Amino acid sequence: MCIAILNPPRVTLKKSVLLKCWENNPDGAGMIFTDTKTQTLYTLKEMRSGELFYKAYQQYRRVHLDSYFILHFRIATAGKINEDNCHPFVVNEGLAFVHNGIISKVRTCVNYSDTYYFNADILQNLPADFTENEATLELIEAAIGASKLVFLNSKNEPLILNSHLGHYVENVWYSNRSYEDRMPAPKLKTWEDYKYQPVGYNQAKPDKPAPQLWPSYTKGITDLYDH
Repeated sequence: MCIAILNPPRVTLKKSVLLKCWENNPDGAGMIFTDTKTQTLYTLKEMRSGELFYKAYQQYRRVHLDSYFILHFRIATAGKINEDNCHPFVVNEGLAFVHNGIISKVRTCVNYSDTYYFNADILQNLPADFTENEATLELIEAAIGASKLVFLNSKNEPLILNSHLGHYVENVWYSNRSYEDRMPAPKLKTWEDYKYQPVGYNQAKPDKPAPQLWPSYTKGITDLYDH
């Protein structure tokens, strides 16, 4: 499912948070930040370990205190596990982004993910200033469904599409809750646990209450983070 994080200036995330993100989303991590003095945009990708990623984050966070940082931890749903498919993705010299979710209206293949192609086929073919056009942003939101996109430009201006599908904790925006301990899988039930039974159906135990009726469990395990 992945997780995207918007880390505001002068806020340093705890090591335990980033390592939990890596543990729950172990297929590569990346970050975007800016040098606010030169208005230069930087991206970094790490495929080896959460410890190395945290060290890099700590180093650059300390130097670039006034920059927003966008962080991403990936679980592969399409495409190979490699740097090509690891976020962030660069749209142009002054803009990069990360994605949480699945974009179903773009092509995929064995080698490359939906995000890779969404960038290559759509975003890189838009005008360079498309993030300033409200109509274009509305069309992008319609195309990505329940996905979340987080952009940062070289002017240190962040943009979240579908920000309402994530949440804030102490001014830090998280696209889901996979920075927390992984939730246990729900206990599976059979039809006998759900079907209607009249009161007193069990003559051996007439005082046993009828089972409560519960809605069907339809969300995937990783989707439990998305609330």
